[in-house]
Amino acid sequence: MPRRAAIIGGGPAGAGWAARFLLAGWDVALSDIPETLASAVFENARRALPSLSDVALPAEGQLSFHANAAAAVPGADWIQVTLPDGTAEAGQLLQAIQTACPPDAIVGLSNWVGQLSVLQDGAPHPGQVLSVRAFDPVYLLPLVEVLSGAANSSAVVDRAVGILSSMGMYPLPMRARRDGTVTDRLLKGLLRDVAQMIREEEATPAELHAAIQYGPLLDLLGTGLSDSNNFGSSESVFEHLLSQNAFATPHTSSPRSADQHRDETLVTLLRGLKARDAGAGKLLNAQDRRLDRLPLTLDAVGDLSQPVPTLHRAVPLDWTDYNGHMTEARYLHAFGEATDRLMALIGCDMAYVASGVSFFTAETHIRHLDEVRAGIRINITTQVLLGLGKKMHLFHRMYAGDRLLATGEHMLIHVSLTTRKACLPDDRVALPLTRLAQSHADLPWPEGAGRAVGRK
Repeated sequence: MPRRAAIIGGGPAGAGWAARFLLAGWDVALSDIPETLASAVFENARRALPSLSDVALPAEGQLSFHANAAAAVPGADWIQVTLPDGTAEAGQLLQAIQTACPPDAIVGLSNWVGQLSVLQDGAPHPGQVLSVRAFDPVYLLPLVEVLSGAANSSAVVDRAVGILSSMGMYPLPMRARRDGTVTDRLLKGLLRDVAQMIREEEATPAELHAAIQYGPLLDLLGTGLSDSNNFGSSESVFEHLLSQNAFATPHTSSPRSADQHRDETLVTLLRGLKARDAGAGKLLNAQDRRLDRLPLTLDAVGDLSQPVPTLHRAVPLDWTDYNGHMTEARYLHAFGEATDRLMALIGCDMAYVASGVSFFTAETHIRHLDEVRAGIRINITTQVLLGLGKKMHLFHRMYAGDRLLATGEHMLIHVSLTTRKACLPDDRVALPLTRLAQSHADLPWPEGAGRAVGRK
Protein backbone atom coordinates (compact mmCIF):
# COMPACT_ATOMS: atom_id res chain seq x y z
CA MET A 1 0.00 0.00 0.00
CA PRO A 2 1.48 3.42 -0.94
CA ARG A 3 2.57 5.65 1.89
CA ARG A 4 0.80 8.97 2.33
CA ALA A 5 2.15 12.49 2.66
CA ALA A 6 0.24 15.68 3.44
CA ILE A 7 1.58 19.03 2.25
CA ILE A 8 0.16 22.13 3.93
CA GLY A 9 0.81 25.49 2.26
CA GLY A 10 4.16 26.80 1.07
CA GLY A 11 3.40 28.05 -2.45
CA PRO A 12 5.91 26.82 -5.08
CA ALA A 13 8.15 25.20 -2.45
CA GLY A 14 5.18 23.34 -0.93
CA ALA A 15 4.13 22.16 -4.37
CA GLY A 16 7.75 21.09 -4.92
CA TRP A 17 7.55 18.93 -1.78
CA ALA A 18 4.33 17.44 -3.09
CA ALA A 19 5.99 16.64 -6.43
CA ARG A 20 8.98 15.02 -4.71
CA PHE A 21 6.70 12.68 -2.73
CA LEU A 22 4.29 12.07 -5.63
CA LEU A 23 7.02 11.03 -8.07
CA ALA A 24 8.53 8.77 -5.41
CA GLY A 25 5.28 6.78 -5.44
CA TRP A 26 3.63 8.30 -2.36
CA ASP A 27 -0.02 9.33 -2.27
CA VAL A 28 -0.18 13.07 -1.57
CA ALA A 29 -2.89 15.19 0.07
CA LEU A 30 -2.62 18.94 -0.55
CA SER A 31 -4.11 21.83 1.38
CA ASP A 32 -3.67 25.59 1.09
CA ILE A 33 -1.91 25.37 -2.29
CA PRO A 34 -3.86 26.55 -5.37
CA GLU A 35 -4.49 23.77 -7.87
CA THR A 36 -3.23 25.91 -10.75
CA LEU A 37 0.07 26.54 -8.99
CA ALA A 38 0.43 22.88 -8.04
CA SER A 39 -0.29 21.77 -11.61
CA ALA A 40 2.40 24.09 -13.01
CA VAL A 41 5.00 22.80 -10.54
CA PHE A 42 4.01 19.17 -11.19
CA GLU A 43 4.40 19.71 -14.93
CA ASN A 44 7.94 20.98 -14.39
CA ALA A 45 8.75 18.16 -11.98
CA ARG A 46 7.50 15.49 -14.39
CA ARG A 47 9.78 16.93 -17.07
CA ALA A 48 12.83 17.27 -14.85
CA LEU A 49 13.03 14.74 -12.01
CA PRO A 50 12.93 11.55 -14.13
CA SER A 51 15.81 13.02 -16.15
CA LEU A 52 18.12 12.49 -13.20
CA SER A 53 17.60 8.73 -13.17
CA ASP A 54 18.95 6.11 -15.54
CA VAL A 55 16.30 3.64 -14.37
CA ALA A 56 12.52 3.86 -14.08
CA LEU A 57 11.02 5.78 -11.17
CA PRO A 58 8.19 4.21 -9.14
CA ALA A 59 4.64 4.58 -10.42
CA GLU A 60 3.32 8.01 -9.49
CA GLY A 61 1.10 8.18 -6.40
CA GLN A 62 -2.45 9.52 -6.15
CA LEU A 63 -3.05 13.23 -5.61
CA SER A 64 -5.93 14.81 -3.69
CA PHE A 65 -6.85 18.36 -2.67
CA HIS A 66 -8.44 19.25 0.67
CA ALA A 67 -10.18 22.29 2.12
CA ASN A 68 -7.97 22.57 5.20
CA ALA A 69 -5.07 20.97 7.05
CA ALA A 70 -7.27 18.91 9.38
CA ALA A 71 -8.91 17.26 6.36
CA ALA A 72 -5.59 16.52 4.63
CA VAL A 73 -3.57 14.88 7.41
CA PRO A 74 -5.56 11.79 8.54
CA GLY A 75 -3.59 8.66 7.65
CA ALA A 76 -0.45 10.61 6.73
CA ASP A 77 3.00 9.19 7.45
CA TRP A 78 4.70 12.51 6.74
CA ILE A 79 3.30 16.04 7.00
CA GLN A 80 5.25 18.94 5.51
CA VAL A 81 3.82 22.25 6.64
CA THR A 82 4.58 25.91 6.03
CA LEU A 83 3.56 27.73 9.18
CA PRO A 84 1.89 31.17 9.35
CA ASP A 85 3.83 34.10 10.76
CA GLY A 86 3.58 34.48 14.51
CA THR A 87 4.20 31.93 17.22
CA ALA A 88 0.58 31.84 18.37
CA GLU A 89 -0.82 31.24 14.88
CA ALA A 90 1.86 28.65 14.13
CA GLY A 91 1.12 26.83 17.37
CA GLN A 92 -2.61 26.77 16.63
CA LEU A 93 -2.04 25.22 13.19
CA LEU A 94 0.35 22.63 14.61
CA GLN A 95 -2.21 21.79 17.30
CA ALA A 96 -4.92 21.26 14.65
CA ILE A 97 -2.63 19.09 12.54
CA GLN A 98 -1.45 16.82 15.36
CA THR A 99 -5.00 16.44 16.69
CA ALA A 100 -6.13 15.06 13.33
CA CYS A 101 -3.06 13.08 12.19
CA PRO A 102 -1.68 9.73 13.39
CA PRO A 103 0.37 10.17 16.57
CA ASP A 104 3.51 8.76 14.91
CA ALA A 105 3.32 10.97 11.79
CA ILE A 106 6.44 13.04 11.22
CA VAL A 107 5.67 16.75 11.00
CA GLY A 108 8.30 18.68 9.05
CA LEU A 109 8.31 22.46 9.40
CA SER A 110 9.40 24.11 6.15
CA ASN A 111 9.86 27.68 7.30
CA TRP A 112 10.20 27.90 11.07
CA VAL A 113 13.30 29.98 11.89
CA GLY A 114 12.83 30.37 15.64
CA GLN A 115 13.81 27.98 18.39
CA LEU A 116 12.26 24.60 17.61
CA SER A 117 11.47 23.98 21.28
CA VAL A 118 9.10 26.97 21.31
CA LEU A 119 6.69 25.10 19.04
CA GLN A 120 7.45 21.64 20.37
CA ASP A 121 6.58 22.61 23.94
CA GLY A 122 2.96 23.33 23.03
CA ALA A 123 2.46 20.47 20.58
CA PRO A 124 0.38 17.36 21.37
CA HIS A 125 3.25 15.13 20.13
CA PRO A 126 6.40 17.26 20.40
CA GLY A 127 8.75 14.40 19.59
CA GLN A 128 7.32 14.09 16.08
CA VAL A 129 7.97 17.74 15.13
CA LEU A 130 11.17 18.52 13.20
CA SER A 131 12.43 21.49 11.22
CA VAL A 132 12.87 20.14 7.66
CA ARG A 133 14.23 22.75 5.26
CA ALA A 134 14.83 22.02 1.57
CA PHE A 135 15.71 24.28 -1.36
CA ASP A 136 13.61 25.25 -4.34
CA PRO A 137 13.13 23.40 -6.64
CA VAL A 138 12.56 20.77 -3.96
CA TYR A 139 11.91 18.08 -6.56
CA LEU A 140 15.44 18.47 -8.01
CA LEU A 141 17.88 19.71 -5.37
CA PRO A 142 18.88 16.96 -2.94
CA LEU A 143 19.94 18.86 0.21
CA VAL A 144 17.47 19.00 3.08
CA GLU A 145 18.41 20.10 6.59
CA VAL A 146 16.74 18.11 9.37
CA LEU A 147 16.93 20.03 12.64
CA SER A 148 15.92 18.28 15.85
CA GLY A 149 15.73 19.26 19.50
CA ALA A 150 15.73 17.69 22.92
CA ALA A 151 12.17 16.44 22.44
CA ASN A 152 13.10 14.32 19.41
CA SER A 153 14.30 10.78 19.86
CA SER A 154 17.06 9.38 17.66
CA ALA A 155 14.51 6.88 16.30
CA VAL A 156 12.33 9.69 14.94
CA VAL A 157 15.30 11.46 13.37
CA ASP A 158 16.55 8.20 11.85
CA ARG A 159 13.10 7.50 10.44
CA ALA A 160 12.92 10.96 8.89
CA VAL A 161 16.40 10.58 7.39
CA GLY A 162 15.46 7.17 6.00
CA ILE A 163 12.31 8.48 4.31
CA LEU A 164 14.10 11.44 2.74
CA SER A 165 16.99 9.24 1.57
CA SER A 166 14.57 6.80 -0.04
CA MET A 167 13.35 9.64 -2.27
CA GLY A 168 16.86 10.47 -3.50
CA MET A 169 17.39 13.44 -1.18
CA TYR A 170 20.44 14.21 0.95
CA PRO A 171 19.21 14.72 4.53
CA LEU A 172 21.63 16.56 6.80
CA PRO A 173 20.58 15.85 10.41
CA MET A 174 21.59 18.52 12.93
CA ARG A 175 20.75 19.57 16.43
CA ALA A 176 19.00 22.95 16.51
CA ARG A 177 21.24 25.22 18.58
CA ARG A 178 20.50 28.64 17.08
CA ASP A 179 17.78 30.21 15.00
CA GLY A 180 17.76 29.37 11.31
CA THR A 181 19.48 26.71 9.25
CA VAL A 182 23.18 26.35 8.62
CA THR A 183 22.83 27.16 4.94
CA ASP A 184 20.73 30.25 5.71
CA ARG A 185 23.40 31.54 8.09
CA LEU A 186 26.19 30.80 5.62
CA LEU A 187 24.36 32.54 2.80
CA LYS A 188 23.67 35.59 4.97
CA GLY A 189 27.36 35.75 5.80
CA LEU A 190 28.25 35.70 2.12
CA LEU A 191 25.72 38.40 1.31
CA ARG A 192 27.04 40.60 4.12
CA ASP A 193 30.57 40.39 2.69
CA VAL A 194 29.28 41.01 -0.83
CA ALA A 195 27.41 44.11 0.33
CA GLN A 196 30.48 45.38 2.19
CA MET A 197 32.78 44.95 -0.84
CA ILE A 198 30.28 46.81 -3.02
CA ARG A 199 29.93 49.64 -0.49
CA GLU A 200 33.70 49.95 -0.18
CA GLU A 201 34.03 49.82 -3.98
CA GLU A 202 36.37 46.84 -3.83
CA ALA A 203 34.38 45.08 -6.55
CA THR A 204 31.24 45.55 -8.62
CA PRO A 205 28.25 43.15 -8.42
CA ALA A 206 29.16 41.79 -11.86
CA GLU A 207 32.75 41.13 -10.79
CA LEU A 208 31.65 39.34 -7.64
CA HIS A 209 29.17 37.27 -9.60
CA ALA A 210 31.88 36.20 -12.05
CA ALA A 211 34.35 35.50 -9.24
CA ILE A 212 31.98 32.89 -7.88
CA GLN A 213 30.33 31.52 -11.00
CA TYR A 214 33.36 30.84 -13.19
CA GLY A 215 35.74 29.33 -10.65
CA PRO A 216 35.01 28.03 -7.14
CA LEU A 217 31.38 27.17 -7.90
CA LEU A 218 32.39 24.82 -10.70
CA ASP A 219 35.15 23.30 -8.58
CA LEU A 220 32.94 22.70 -5.55
CA LEU A 221 30.13 21.11 -7.55
CA GLY A 222 32.32 18.06 -7.97
CA THR A 223 34.86 18.11 -5.16
CA GLY A 224 32.90 19.51 -2.24
CA LEU A 225 34.57 21.40 0.59
CA SER A 226 36.79 18.70 2.08
CA ASP A 227 38.45 17.73 -1.23
CA SER A 228 39.07 21.20 -2.62
CA ASN A 229 42.63 22.52 -2.86
CA ASN A 230 41.62 26.04 -3.80
CA PHE A 231 41.11 27.56 -0.36
CA GLY A 232 43.59 30.04 1.00
CA SER A 233 41.92 30.64 4.36
CA SER A 234 38.98 29.58 6.48
CA GLU A 235 37.12 32.72 5.38
CA SER A 236 37.39 31.78 1.70
CA VAL A 237 36.20 28.25 2.53
CA PHE A 238 32.85 29.52 3.70
CA GLU A 239 32.50 32.04 0.90
CA HIS A 240 33.01 29.36 -1.72
CA LEU A 241 30.83 26.81 0.03
CA LEU A 242 27.97 29.28 0.05
CA SER A 243 28.42 29.98 -3.62
CA GLN A 244 27.28 26.51 -4.58
CA ASN A 245 23.95 27.18 -2.89
CA ALA A 246 23.50 30.68 -4.30
CA PHE A 247 21.74 29.51 -7.45
CA ALA A 248 19.38 27.32 -5.43
CA THR A 249 17.82 29.86 -3.10
CA PRO A 250 14.01 29.77 -2.87
CA HIS A 251 11.93 32.09 -5.01
CA THR A 252 8.30 32.94 -4.72
CA SER A 253 7.32 33.54 -8.32
CA SER A 254 8.77 33.40 -11.82
CA PRO A 255 7.53 32.66 -15.33
CA ARG A 256 7.16 28.98 -16.07
CA SER A 257 9.69 29.21 -18.89
CA ALA A 258 12.28 30.58 -16.42
CA ASP A 259 11.57 27.68 -14.05
CA GLN A 260 11.99 25.20 -16.86
CA HIS A 261 15.24 26.82 -17.98
CA ARG A 262 16.49 26.62 -14.39
CA ASP A 263 15.47 22.94 -14.20
CA GLU A 264 17.19 22.12 -17.48
CA THR A 265 20.40 23.76 -16.25
CA LEU A 266 20.28 21.87 -12.96
CA VAL A 267 19.56 18.57 -14.70
CA THR A 268 22.54 19.06 -17.01
CA LEU A 269 24.84 19.91 -14.09
CA LEU A 270 23.63 17.01 -11.96
CA ARG A 271 23.84 14.51 -14.81
CA GLY A 272 27.40 15.64 -15.47
CA LEU A 273 28.29 15.00 -11.83
CA LYS A 274 26.51 11.66 -12.07
CA ALA A 275 28.60 10.58 -15.07
CA ARG A 276 31.74 11.24 -13.00
CA ASP A 277 30.24 9.78 -9.79
CA ALA A 278 31.23 13.02 -8.07
CA GLY A 279 29.48 15.27 -5.55
CA ALA A 280 25.70 15.00 -5.75
CA GLY A 281 26.19 12.55 -8.64
CA LYS A 282 27.18 9.85 -6.13
CA LEU A 283 23.79 10.28 -4.46
CA LEU A 284 21.95 9.95 -7.78
CA ASN A 285 23.87 6.80 -8.73
CA ALA A 286 23.13 5.22 -5.37
CA GLN A 287 19.43 6.01 -5.83
CA ASP A 288 19.47 4.35 -9.25
CA ARG A 289 20.91 1.19 -7.72
CA ARG A 290 18.10 1.17 -5.16
CA LEU A 291 15.40 1.68 -7.80
CA ASP A 292 16.73 -0.69 -10.47
CA ARG A 293 14.24 -3.54 -10.98
CA LEU A 294 15.64 -5.03 -14.19
CA PRO A 295 17.14 -8.54 -13.97
CA LEU A 296 20.85 -8.71 -13.24
CA THR A 297 21.35 -12.41 -14.13
CA LEU A 298 19.78 -14.83 -16.61
CA ASP A 299 18.29 -16.80 -13.73
CA ALA A 300 16.42 -13.64 -12.66
CA VAL A 301 14.77 -13.27 -16.09
CA GLY A 302 11.13 -14.32 -15.85
CA ASP A 303 10.80 -15.99 -19.26
CA LEU A 304 13.94 -16.68 -21.27
CA SER A 305 11.89 -17.69 -24.30
CA GLN A 306 10.87 -14.04 -24.82
CA PRO A 307 12.95 -10.93 -25.57
CA VAL A 308 14.74 -9.85 -22.41
CA PRO A 309 13.98 -6.48 -20.70
CA THR A 310 17.24 -4.52 -20.84
CA LEU A 311 16.30 -0.87 -20.24
CA HIS A 312 13.49 1.04 -18.51
CA ARG A 313 13.85 4.77 -17.95
CA ALA A 314 12.53 8.23 -18.78
CA VAL A 315 14.05 10.30 -21.58
CA PRO A 316 16.16 13.05 -19.91
CA LEU A 317 15.78 16.72 -20.80
CA ASP A 318 19.34 16.87 -22.16
CA TRP A 319 18.64 14.05 -24.64
CA THR A 320 16.46 16.26 -26.85
CA ASP A 321 17.34 18.62 -29.71
CA TYR A 322 16.05 21.81 -31.33
CA ASN A 323 13.09 19.84 -32.75
CA GLY A 324 11.97 18.93 -29.24
CA HIS A 325 12.58 15.21 -29.59
CA MET A 326 15.38 12.75 -28.85
CA THR A 327 18.59 13.23 -30.81
CA GLU A 328 19.95 10.56 -33.15
CA ALA A 329 22.93 10.03 -30.86
CA ARG A 330 20.70 9.29 -27.88
CA TYR A 331 18.87 6.50 -29.69
CA LEU A 332 22.24 4.80 -30.00
CA HIS A 333 23.01 5.73 -26.38
CA ALA A 334 19.82 4.03 -25.19
CA PHE A 335 20.40 0.94 -27.32
CA GLY A 336 24.01 0.90 -26.11
CA GLU A 337 22.79 0.80 -22.51
CA ALA A 338 20.51 -2.10 -23.44
CA THR A 339 23.46 -3.91 -25.03
CA ASP A 340 25.53 -3.34 -21.89
CA ARG A 341 22.76 -4.84 -19.73
CA LEU A 342 22.45 -7.85 -22.06
CA MET A 343 26.23 -8.33 -21.92
CA ALA A 344 26.14 -8.25 -18.12
CA LEU A 345 23.32 -10.84 -18.13
CA ILE A 346 25.48 -13.30 -20.08
CA GLY A 347 28.52 -12.74 -17.86
CA CYS A 348 30.37 -10.04 -19.81
CA ASP A 349 30.49 -7.72 -16.81
CA MET A 350 33.24 -5.39 -15.64
CA ALA A 351 35.13 -8.25 -13.99
CA TYR A 352 35.11 -10.14 -17.29
CA VAL A 353 36.30 -7.07 -19.19
CA ALA A 354 39.03 -6.54 -16.60
CA SER A 355 40.32 -10.03 -17.44
CA GLY A 356 41.23 -8.74 -20.92
CA VAL A 357 38.32 -9.68 -23.19
CA SER A 358 35.12 -7.99 -24.29
CA PHE A 359 32.74 -7.36 -27.20
CA PHE A 360 33.20 -4.66 -29.83
CA THR A 361 30.33 -3.43 -32.01
CA ALA A 362 30.99 -4.11 -35.70
CA GLU A 363 27.75 -2.85 -37.26
CA THR A 364 24.61 -1.01 -36.18
CA HIS A 365 21.31 -0.22 -37.89
CA ILE A 366 18.69 1.95 -36.14
CA ARG A 367 15.14 2.53 -37.40
CA HIS A 368 13.30 5.60 -36.10
CA LEU A 369 9.63 4.61 -36.17
CA ASP A 370 7.91 7.17 -33.92
CA GLU A 371 8.78 10.40 -32.14
CA VAL A 372 10.39 10.27 -28.70
CA ARG A 373 10.09 13.39 -26.52
CA ALA A 374 11.61 14.36 -23.16
CA GLY A 375 10.02 12.72 -20.13
CA ILE A 376 8.55 9.75 -22.02
CA ARG A 377 9.12 6.45 -20.25
CA ILE A 378 10.86 4.07 -22.63
CA ASN A 379 11.59 0.40 -22.23
CA ILE A 380 13.78 -1.79 -24.42
CA THR A 381 13.61 -5.54 -24.95
CA THR A 382 16.42 -7.52 -26.57
CA GLN A 383 16.29 -10.60 -28.78
CA VAL A 384 19.44 -12.63 -29.50
CA LEU A 385 19.44 -13.50 -33.21
CA LEU A 386 22.83 -15.20 -33.08
CA GLY A 387 25.21 -16.23 -30.32
CA LEU A 388 27.81 -18.41 -31.92
CA GLY A 389 31.59 -18.41 -31.87
CA LYS A 390 32.93 -14.87 -31.86
CA LYS A 391 29.64 -13.27 -32.99
CA MET A 392 26.68 -11.89 -31.06
CA HIS A 393 23.78 -10.51 -33.13
CA LEU A 394 21.20 -8.50 -31.16
CA PHE A 395 17.87 -6.92 -32.03
CA HIS A 396 16.52 -4.23 -29.67
CA ARG A 397 12.97 -2.88 -29.65
CA MET A 398 12.24 0.46 -27.94
CA TYR A 399 8.69 1.01 -26.67
CA ALA A 400 6.62 3.61 -24.85
CA GLY A 401 3.96 1.38 -23.37
CA ASP A 402 2.83 -0.77 -26.33
CA ARG A 403 3.91 1.80 -28.94
CA LEU A 404 7.01 0.74 -30.90
CA LEU A 405 9.32 3.76 -31.17
CA ALA A 406 12.52 2.40 -32.69
CA THR A 407 14.57 -0.71 -33.31
CA GLY A 408 18.30 -1.24 -33.12
CA GLU A 409 20.15 -4.10 -34.74
CA HIS A 410 23.74 -4.71 -33.66
CA MET A 411 26.48 -7.16 -34.61
CA LEU A 412 29.17 -7.54 -31.97
CA ILE A 413 32.47 -9.37 -32.15
CA HIS A 414 34.28 -10.88 -29.17
CA VAL A 415 37.83 -9.51 -28.96
CA SER A 416 41.02 -9.68 -26.95
CA LEU A 417 41.77 -6.31 -25.37
CA THR A 418 45.46 -7.16 -25.55
CA THR A 419 45.73 -7.93 -29.27
CA ARG A 420 42.59 -5.93 -30.25
CA LYS A 421 41.67 -8.87 -32.50
CA ALA A 422 38.72 -11.24 -32.60
CA CYS A 423 38.85 -14.28 -30.32
CA LEU A 424 36.47 -16.87 -28.93
CA PRO A 425 34.78 -16.12 -25.59
CA ASP A 426 35.51 -18.50 -22.75
CA ASP A 427 32.83 -20.49 -20.95
CA ARG A 428 32.00 -17.63 -18.58
CA VAL A 429 30.25 -15.94 -21.51
CA ALA A 430 29.96 -18.64 -24.18
CA LEU A 431 27.68 -20.89 -22.13
CA PRO A 432 25.17 -18.21 -20.99
CA LEU A 433 25.12 -16.68 -24.49
CA THR A 434 24.42 -20.07 -26.05
CA ARG A 435 21.68 -20.70 -23.50
CA LEU A 436 19.96 -17.39 -24.31
CA ALA A 437 20.39 -17.77 -28.08
CA GLN A 438 18.85 -21.23 -27.97
CA SER A 439 15.95 -19.91 -25.85
CA HIS A 440 15.28 -17.25 -28.52
CA ALA A 441 15.76 -19.59 -31.49
CA ASP A 442 12.03 -20.22 -31.92
CA LEU A 443 11.03 -16.54 -31.84
CA PRO A 444 9.85 -15.06 -35.17
CA TRP A 445 12.50 -13.21 -37.14
CA PRO A 446 11.99 -9.51 -36.28
CA GLU A 447 10.34 -7.26 -38.84
CA GLY A 448 13.08 -4.93 -40.08
CA ALA A 449 16.02 -7.15 -39.14
CA GLY A 450 18.71 -7.30 -41.81
CA ARG A 451 17.26 -4.30 -43.63
CA ALA A 452 19.48 -1.81 -45.42
CA VAL A 453 18.86 1.94 -45.32
CA GLY A 454 15.95 2.95 -47.54
CA ARG A 455 14.81 -0.61 -48.26
CA LYS A 456 11.21 -1.38 -47.32
